[in-house]
Amino acid sequence: MKVYLGPYKDWFGPYQLADLLCFWVKETEDEYGYPKKPYWVHQFGHWLATGSWDSKDADPFSKKERESHQTWLYKFLIWVDKFKKRKQYVKIDRWDTWSMDRTLAVIVLPMLKQLKATKHGSGN
Repeated sequence: MKVYLGPYKDWFGPYQLADLLCFWVKETEDEYGYPKKPYWVHQFGHWLATGSWDSKDADPFSKKERESHQTWLYKFLIWVDKFKKRKQYVKIDRWDTWSMDRTLAVIVLPMLKQLKATKHGSGN
């Protein structure tokens, strides 16, 4: 058996472009100590995505709002994102299926140990 799972594809959108274009802006710390850029950089990204500066009144989860205020740049970045694929390769030999419980145990046990160590949002 041979398995290769490449890294997940990254989204590069208008907000990431605004952050990249404003590389010269110094980051400040928020109330929790995390670095962040000023709010106007976020507004610039919102303008690149929707074409308007007013980001507080809009409901980003409404379908009408998402579809009505999309700029050509936003549509172009979505189009480019469709072509990015995650590399995946799985080759299973015939002898891997004879005792599949042992084959999967070799894979699942290290994954469960890593999940316990990193916890990715788990409560325990």
